[in-house]
Amino acid sequence: MIDRIKKIVFGGEREKEVVELIGKQIELIIDTCELMKSIIERSDEAVVGDVCEAEKLGDAIRRDIVLKIHSGAFIPALRSDFCNLAEELDEILDELEDLAMLYLLIDLIPDELRMSSSELQIQTQKWLICSLTHLMPLKWAD
Repeated sequence: MIDRIKKIVFGGEREKEVVELIGKQIELIIDTCELMKSIIERSDEAVVGDVCEAEKLGDAIRRDIVLKIHSGAFIPALRSDFCNLAEELDEILDELEDLAMLYLLIDLIPDELRMSSSELQIQTQKWLICSLTHLMPLKWAD
């Protein structure tokens, strides 16, 4: 019975591709957070371009997700939720890019701010990984 429900709700290959793309989006956010950590802790301005490139890649992944969803992935009741999730994850990358650009304009970052930013990034990464692990263990019907 559970397998039939999973098949109805989560479908097959297209749904699996969407979840994998969401996983890539989350991995990109985690990698971009690491880049931001380098900018914050070491004032590494050379990394700002990498953050901007990551944001562009995130936009492409979001577009792929939305296209796959609108081509029939998931039941209609779930489509908007997955589209919204992709948009929100992309918004995180947009904000990281904005932050990276802002750091170019700041001459001195107080040590207290450097520490709290790093701790926040680590906690955010843990939440994203936890979210992804709840999406990924779904068993896909062939």
